[in-house]
Amino acid sequence: MREFVFDLVYEDTPAPLERLASESGQISSTSIGGCIDTDEFWRLERFRGPVDGLEQCAGVESDWLLTAEQITAESCTGESHVELLEQTNTECELYYHIKNVGGCESISTLAAEYVGTDVLFEVERETDRETWTVMMDDEEGVGLFYDAVQVSLQPGIRFAFGHIGQASGRRTALFAQKNLPSEQREALVAAVKRGYYERPREITLEELSDELDCPRSTLSYRLRSAESKLAKSFASEGAEELQSFPLTRQEGSS
Repeated sequence: MREFVFDLVYEDTPAPLERLASESGQISSTSIGGCIDTDEFWRLERFRGPVDGLEQCAGVESDWLLTAEQITAESCTGESHVELLEQTNTECELYYHIKNVGGCESISTLAAEYVGTDVLFEVERETDRETWTVMMDDEEGVGLFYDAVQVSLQPGIRFAFGHIGQASGRRTALFAQKNLPSEQREALVAAVKRGYYERPREITLEELSDELDCPRSTLSYRLRSAESKLAKSFASEGAEELQSFPLTRQEGSS
């Protein structure tokens, strides 16, 4: 497992966190995410900071999610869903699902295009800087991805190379298929693809169970088990075995 680490430094344009909580002092965040398709992505993000800043993070709207993705001057279009997982006085955890992304370029879209959709992202955001770690099976396409990112950056954002090398043991564990049983992965991918997690839902559990030819009670159990593992592993400070969310569409899923 390989990793490509780099920073995006926002020098003459507001960084995503500055736009989100501009008057609340220092806000930082850490997230993991991945691709479902070339224009569809998910992310779990944990924000830290003062209470007023966290209130703004908890109420984040779809416009911010899309502008936070773009690295070009052109604005991103697409559909997004955000769900508040947990909020305390010091932290706020959100789940995002973004699809039909177009009109711009982002780290996620460029990685999916040049490296492939079987990638995982870890992002650490500070007020004016983002540290990206893109994890992949091998380095094929990384050179093109590297070039595309630098060409696509809008004025005011500086690219700072970190390293390309072997991924750490903890990050390698993010890719481990054993972390989430295949039937749970397949159910979760199908549910995301068919709009089960949209608000309002685009498909009911009964309809999804019919499409998958899976009993409703069994499908419900698989989804709840996968969601629980995903949320708990991300919420665990310093967890060594973050559970893997589906990274790609499964063959034959619907």
